[in-house]
Amino acid sequence: HRWRSSEPVCAAPPSAEPEKPHPTPTQRQSLAAPPAGAGMGDDALTEWVPFEEMKKRGFCIIKGNPCRVTDITAKVKGTGASANDRVVISGIHIFTGVKSVDTINLTNAHDGLEVPITSKKQYMLLDVDSDTGFVSLLTDEGETKEDAQLSRAQGDADEQAWDEVGAETVRRFEEGESLKLTLLSIMGKDLVVKCEQDPG
Repeated sequence: HRWRSSEPVCAAPPSAEPEKPHPTPTQRQSLAAPPAGAGMGDDALTEWVPFEEMKKRGFCIIKGNPCRVTDITAKVKGTGASANDRVVISGIHIFTGVKSVDTINLTNAHDGLEVPITSKKQYMLLDVDSDTGFVSLLTDEGETKEDAQLSRAQGDADEQAWDEVGAETVRRFEEGESLKLTLLSIMGKDLVVKCEQDPG
């Protein structure tokens, strides 16, 4: 007869796998941001910064939308032991003009807040199409740039209406002024944010 142990055989406990974090709304979009702490590559569109620095940027990802911050209001901290510091951030979508509002729990925002990476550059204006809003620009290297477009006025019934900077650009160009445009690069697109006379 084969000897059998009288002690019960205990199955090895299954190995506990670490819980995977849920992707943020922005990471689920086509213009996805790298996860917090990831290295910044050439194609990165957003980054994570401390809350204090976000105030200086002027832009923030609010509920997955790239927005220009319009208001930051601190909420009164509760009196309970689990009370957290919170702020309400309001902003306007940089492309559609739709308003977004979100409440941020600063106590849990260990990695900071997600903000768009931005840069500005100035170009000489060669031509502007008042119907489509596309502008033809001259770079410092003497090459033409034709992928930038004026922004539409938000909330205007006339779909052909441009925003304040766009309307000024069209008017001054048609009056024969030599102009320079400042472009804001954000979320993979260029926005015309300033129009001024070209002193050269």
